[in-house]
Amino acid sequence: MEVADLMLTFEPLFELWTTVVLLAPPAALVAWQLVRGWRAGWRARWSPIRRIAIIALLTLAACGPAVPGGMTKVVVSDIDVFLVIDTTTSSNAEDMGRDENGAPITRLDVMKADAMKVAEAYGGARYSVISFDNGAVMRMPLVSDPTALRSTLDTLEVEIADYAGGSSIDEALPTLVTRLHGAQERHPEPLRLVFYFGDGEQTRDTPPGSMADAAQYISDGAVFGYGTERGGPMRPNLEFGDDDAQAPYLVDTTVDGSPTAISRIDEDALRRIASELGVPYAHRAAGTDPPYPDVGDRIGEEIEVPEVAVAQRLYWVPVLPAFLLLLWDLVLAARNVGDLRAASPARKGRAR
Repeated sequence: MEVADLMLTFEPLFELWTTVVLLAPPAALVAWQLVRGWRAGWRARWSPIRRIAIIALLTLAACGPAVPGGMTKVVVSDIDVFLVIDTTTSSNAEDMGRDENGAPITRLDVMKADAMKVAEAYGGARYSVISFDNGAVMRMPLVSDPTALRSTLDTLEVEIADYAGGSSIDEALPTLVTRLHGAQERHPEPLRLVFYFGDGEQTRDTPPGSMADAAQYISDGAVFGYGTERGGPMRPNLEFGDDDAQAPYLVDTTVDGSPTAISRIDEDALRRIASELGVPYAHRAAGTDPPYPDVGDRIGEEIEVPEVAVAQRLYWVPVLPAFLLLLWDLVLAARNVGDLRAASPARKGRAR
């Protein structure tokens, strides 16, 4: 293998501003600690130096170091697919039928299956996933990696009950517009398809805003609605990474007797979103294929690339020593706290 083949490249894990916002404040604090303790000798300097090393390693990890990996066959097409998925608690409503084992199917179950089917319909595209509840999160940036997409969708859950609050059906708009604008700036040629998956239920007191600001960047797409007019009960997500099927159903405390809360689809709201985005609306049901636009006549011919290099991400390399240094720092901090507690009774005794 030639030396050039081992050249280090960088594929940032986050936007630059996100990295700056997350790491600049602790970096400034540690730098101040280092300056303040510089005259106190090396013993006082080690802690801030160690913390600076942690921040430097995390910064390197955020830059996404990578080297060329193996070779793979791919089909490339000029399409960017944005999947916007509702992860509010109402997406856990059980009104989508039952599976082959008799277990209830939630709205989110069907959303994730539909999202994967839509993505598979556009082979070789770049995919991005944005979820929203009481805030919007980019779960996956634009990448041509179906395996990463499936992993992202498989791990998608509704919001944690302890952090749930009022949500708005337009919550994803700022994040979506930012991502669409960035994609257009970097690659103006591809089509940009947006698929919105939700039930249209507005739980925030203020009315939702318009999604029309995103329409200028969208070539096509669809709004998919989930749920029924009769509605269904919802179980809360109680813990991170734990879909507790035995959690009690949520109750409606605004009604006498606190009956089981029922979530119902709001198709009028979903049709309004579709109109604002300039895409069609379709109500969805479990076990059926979602309709999606045929854009074959609007893109260049798909090109099968015999072999392309796949980057081998190495962000875990700086993360590992950063974790060990952080663990070391926590152990020292715990020991110092213990020393202070042990010294406190002695000081009280001398004072007496």
